[in-house]
Amino acid sequence: MFGFVKPHKCLHIAVEALSMIRKRIENVYLFIAGGLAPTASEEHKRYAASLEEKIAELGLKENVIFPNKYYPDKDVPYIFNACDIVLFPYYEEDRSSSGSLHLAIGAGKPVIASRIPKFEELKCISDELLVLPYNSEVIAKLVLRILKEPNFRNYIIKRTKAYRKLTSWENTARKHLELYSRLIKA
Repeated sequence: MFGFVKPHKCLHIAVEALSMIRKRIENVYLFIAGGLAPTASEEHKRYAASLEEKIAELGLKENVIFPNKYYPDKDVPYIFNACDIVLFPYYEEDRSSSGSLHLAIGAGKPVIASRIPKFEELKCISDELLVLPYNSEVIAKLVLRILKEPNFRNYIIKRTKAYRKLTSWENTARKHLELYSRLIKA
């Protein structure tokens, strides 16, 4: 997981999922590549503290890497390339798109995300990768399936790479140029 620690990112759901995954795979880790924003509210600070308590309570201190620090943009490609799966278990009401989702897709990594408008385009890769918000059990099952079923993992990676190519800046620019050319001729 990546970015500033905020309640709507539902890091606690990822921690709960890790607890379930760890029952089947001992050598598994959750890297929370982020921390509190410098301007974090008291609510966000309490959330980060509760997250650390939950990690300890579930006995996951050895399996969660949570440096609670900011990573600059230049480090993001390395972070995504070093992981096996990227999680976005967010729950928020806005309708924005996600640049982080495209960075993960650009790294060719399987992504599991909440079924909210921000991540709906993930269905272009596989609708199975979208889970209902707050559903740590389904996240755990999907992670296990990706890690333990090579055919499913290869299918997801193949579809991710195809979508990466389809939505690349090069293809997007080409499609815009084709559209503008048709409009000028019309």
